[in-house]
Amino acid sequence: MQNVNYNFSSVHIDVPNPLANEIIQWGRDTVSDDDIFVSQTHPTFGREDEIHITILYGLHTTESTQVEKLFKREQPIEAQLGATTIFTNPSKYDVVVAKVISEDLERLNKKLASKLAHTDLYGEYNPHMTIAYLKKGKGRRYDQLDLWAGRKISTDYVVFSSKKGFRKRIPTHSPSK
Repeated sequence: MQNVNYNFSSVHIDVPNPLANEIIQWGRDTVSDDDIFVSQTHPTFGREDEIHITILYGLHTTESTQVEKLFKREQPIEAQLGATTIFTNPSKYDVVVAKVISEDLERLNKKLASKLAHTDLYGEYNPHMTIAYLKKGKGRRYDQLDLWAGRKISTDYVVFSSKKGFRKRIPTHSPSK
């Protein structure tokens, strides 16, 4: 979500179009408005409108420079989507996500976490693609759907998203001269 300030900065990959548009459309067509969790204090809740896979949230830096250095000699990032699943917040909401299988993302998460100051809010890294935040108990019907399972994603850039609201695309290799 553009123009939202966060507590921390992050690095993610975008899910490319047309797959991202397909996922957004599925959320609009399938997930009932009555099931959507909405928060006045957290405008990013509800249906996800920018489909992405977070590599690391919790970065203290507001500048992309350190991240750019770490991605200078990386190869394109490969990932594969799995079935949907549900993350639950015990008292507030369910989150519909698609699992993501990717050695690249797991390695890059560890690399960023070991090199950059950050706050670890979630413990173990579980790559996933968020689809929607739902009212508590409404997620069960969307669990274990194979809608996009097996679909592959490849990208040659990451996105640094500053807690101040700006974003920067960072190539996963040095541009040729």
